[in-house]
Amino acid sequence: MDVPLRECGWLGHGIGEPGCPQGLVTMARWVLRFVLLATAVGLFTLSVAATVAGDVGVAVFTVVGVAIVGAVIWRMGWSKVRGASREWTASSKPVDRGQAVGDRSDIHSTLESLDAQVAEVLEQTVALDSTIRRVQSSVRSESQRNQERIEQSERKVVQRLRAHHRQLLEAEEESSSRRDDSDALRSVRQRIARQMTQSSRDTVRQVEALLRLSDVIKHPRAPLPSTGGFAIDAGALLHLVHVVSSIKPKRILELGSGTSTIWLGYLCEELGSDLISVDHDEYYLEKTRADVERHGLSGSVDLRLAPLQAVEVAGDDFRWYSLSAFEDVGKIDLLIVDGPPESTGDDARYPAVPLLSRVLSECAVVVLDDAHRDAEQRTLKRWAAEGPYRHVDAAVSRLGVLAKGETL
Repeated sequence: MDVPLRECGWLGHGIGEPGCPQGLVTMARWVLRFVLLATAVGLFTLSVAATVAGDVGVAVFTVVGVAIVGAVIWRMGWSKVRGASREWTASSKPVDRGQAVGDRSDIHSTLESLDAQVAEVLEQTVALDSTIRRVQSSVRSESQRNQERIEQSERKVVQRLRAHHRQLLEAEEESSSRRDDSDALRSVRQRIARQMTQSSRDTVRQVEALLRLSDVIKHPRAPLPSTGGFAIDAGALLHLVHVVSSIKPKRILELGSGTSTIWLGYLCEELGSDLISVDHDEYYLEKTRADVERHGLSGSVDLRLAPLQAVEVAGDDFRWYSLSAFEDVGKIDLLIVDGPPESTGDDARYPAVPLLSRVLSECAVVVLDDAHRDAEQRTLKRWAAEGPYRHVDAAVSRLGVLAKGETL
């Protein structure tokens, strides 16, 4: 007797029971194959994703999984798929209950075979999963080791770069030091060159001044003392001779004796003037006295010793000549200040004009030696500001000249 499809096991009867058509077994096989096919597709998709992500190990073993699942499907046989299709077509037709009962043993056998195949697939899947885990662990370990190697290499590169940077800095500092040394050497050379040029010009000027001075004293009675050094130089001496010749003073007061004393002695002898020369150092005073006597100028030159003593001028303390040396001095037309030495104190020559103003004539001229120095420049400015003096003959020589009225 034929049994309709609605009365088979999947509609109320168990598989293999009488009345279940053979097509139901075929459908179970289709379901299993579909599951295996879906598993293969999933593994293949995972393989593609792992490849894109750069995880080569996972990609390789997912491909292996795909191959195993494909092998299982192949083992079940493509021919069975075609047979199952025919069986499904046949199973859609009513069968008799006797045929269903006869096929019961075949159904059980088929199910057992399917269970064995599923178990085998599961075992292979578990083994594959274990292998994948081992590979992942190995990949992670290798990745960690590679990361450590990369970090170690980076540290070495950084250390080398830092060492190279230090070497560059040291080389730059050394180069800068060499440039500084070179610049300093160049500066020294330039300064020496300027000094040599200036010295050459000064030498030429001094020689020219000496040649002009040779006409001032045409017949000296003894060798004239040398100029320059601590003594007055030729250019300043020529300037002094010009001042004396211009104003023709009746009386000259010189503070600090020496070479200029002899030249002034000859000029005073010619003009009929008097020269008073004062010095604080007895040794140098006696040397000057010997030169005066050698030239026969004792009648025109009055040499006086005036030791330095403490004085107060404009609220400041100085060491200056003893005032007793000037008690009998009459009106002075020309005051020559060449002492005391600057070593005796700041602005050591300033007291001359304030302390001697009472003996300076109305047309007196004041001459200050070494006016190129800062202290003497300050002294000249103070004298000009405190008295009726004006600067004349500026920058002619190292002499600073102040005059009252229109004397010069």
